[in-house]
Amino acid sequence: MALDRKWMWEEMLAMLHPFTIAVASLASRQIRSMCVSPSGLLIVPYIIVFCDDFDGPGTTDQMLRALPAIDKGEVVEIEICDGRELANPVEKRDRFSLCLGWLLGPFNKLRAVSIDVEYGLGDQSLWVTMLLNLKRHCPKLEHLSMYSYPQEVIKALPSFQSLTSLHMAIQSTPHAPATSMLERLADCSSSLPALDTLLLEVAPGTEECLSSLQRCLDAFPLCYARIIEIVHDPQAQEAGTLPGTLSHVKWPPKCRTVSLSSLFSGENLCTLAEQICLGTVTCLYLTTGPLTTAAHAKKFLAALEGSQLKGFGWEFPDQTVSHEVLKVIGDSACSLVQHLKSLRVLEIGSISGTFEPPDLPALAEQHRVHWRRPDSRRW
Repeated sequence: MALDRKWMWEEMLAMLHPFTIAVASLASRQIRSMCVSPSGLLIVPYIIVFCDDFDGPGTTDQMLRALPAIDKGEVVEIEICDGRELANPVEKRDRFSLCLGWLLGPFNKLRAVSIDVEYGLGDQSLWVTMLLNLKRHCPKLEHLSMYSYPQEVIKALPSFQSLTSLHMAIQSTPHAPATSMLERLADCSSSLPALDTLLLEVAPGTEECLSSLQRCLDAFPLCYARIIEIVHDPQAQEAGTLPGTLSHVKWPPKCRTVSLSSLFSGENLCTLAEQICLGTVTCLYLTTGPLTTAAHAKKFLAALEGSQLKGFGWEFPDQTVSHEVLKVIGDSACSLVQHLKSLRVLEIGSISGTFEPPDLPALAEQHRVHWRRPDSRRW
């Protein structure tokens, strides 16, 4: 059966560069009608801009030159990624400012915006202007991912009543502590009735925020929650209060998938396992710091045998972990596969990928559990 040409073209648009689309528009009248808008501008539904030359020298500048030829009213998704590899900070700032400036205008079909850049990049007034423009022209926005100027992001949230997914940073400042931002985020819940996915990047600190975080999680109908502690040194032995806070959170009944990345201590992990067993979480994914003792690792995994988990992922650094601890983790993982009847997917191992208990793959296959090495990028 012949495939519909229009359907094929619409599927391909997500993978094509604007210049490729422009060249294709010269091929035939039919293709031109599908990739050129009535205004004469290109129809490019999905745009991704790297502020560094991710795909080779000159690729970013080529993409930036193409932006004025794109019909803003036809854009569905936009992603702007940081130029962290650029040695010239002025060039990085200028490229990013150009991208933010282009985001001003009528994006009537826009459903997803992701701006993944280092905190504080770009002028604050330009960020505010861009957010005001999104409020005015993008009422149907479904996904918003921004990690700079969280106070301004929170101010704009009530306008996006169709939002289902929010990724943002929580950064304490002298004028706006983390607890205050979490409380203000929770206050937006009545305007965001469909928000079911929340990702928070939290800066390390000593501020206690359990009650504010709990209120924030309870305020939304979350199905998926991910909280990442911004850790500059993964091998650090001392952690702030966030690991202890996360281990005591009572996860909402509808929140079935929880992903946490923090410098949990052994005691934190054991407390976390107790909370997971008391709730209805069915998928738990963890990225942790250096482990402490074999006893804590054994107690943590043994406690999870009383949970409802269908999927469990645990990624940890192995550079400072003793062979004794690794052996206990391997044995306890085998016990988890044998005794947790609901388990269907197990991802457990070290960041370097060297941890692989010899008995685990065969045992997992025997109990119909899919075992694979962990990759926190999937979580």
